[in-house]
Amino acid sequence: MENLLYILGAAVCHQLPDRSFFIAGHQLPICMRCSGTYLGAVLTFFFLWVTGGLKRGGFPKTSIFFTLIAFPFVMGIDVVTVNLGFRPPSPEIKLLTGTFAGIFITSFLVPAFHTGFSGKYTEKPIYNNFRFVLLVIPVFAGAMLLTHLDYEIVFYITAILENISILVIFTILNLFIFLTVFEKRFP
Repeated sequence: MENLLYILGAAVCHQLPDRSFFIAGHQLPICMRCSGTYLGAVLTFFFLWVTGGLKRGGFPKTSIFFTLIAFPFVMGIDVVTVNLGFRPPSPEIKLLTGTFAGIFITSFLVPAFHTGFSGKYTEKPIYNNFRFVLLVIPVFAGAMLLTHLDYEIVFYITAILENISILVIFTILNLFIFLTVFEKRFP
């Protein structure tokens, strides 16, 4: 079963051991930054589900929109500063900047899906105010727990969550493409 967990990860990540978390002696199926991205995406989705945010289909207000757009740039700054030798790489910073990217992905996929293809949502923005920035705290804390608890069961839970996130994100993206090309809409 463990080999199956790595197949999907290989499609989106280099899976280099020196850039990956190990839990109970098992390498996670994706690297540290990808772990942050995909765990951040799935944990944000879970947070929105718990708080009723999945029913809101509106894009964030302009100021919040630009704050969210900045999230992936934080990851880019991390990549550039490490690759240019300004500072050594840090697993926690890779995880955090990946988490920012995951929050960004889910924060735009949910309203894009609703406004483009689903008629079952409210027009309210997915985030009403800047308190959504506080979302980083529980999402990052959850990602830290899932990548730092050294129990075999945690490895499997984390690896399965990462794979689910990869599947969901790419399924939605492909669904966007399919429905856009064929000009279809869900009832």
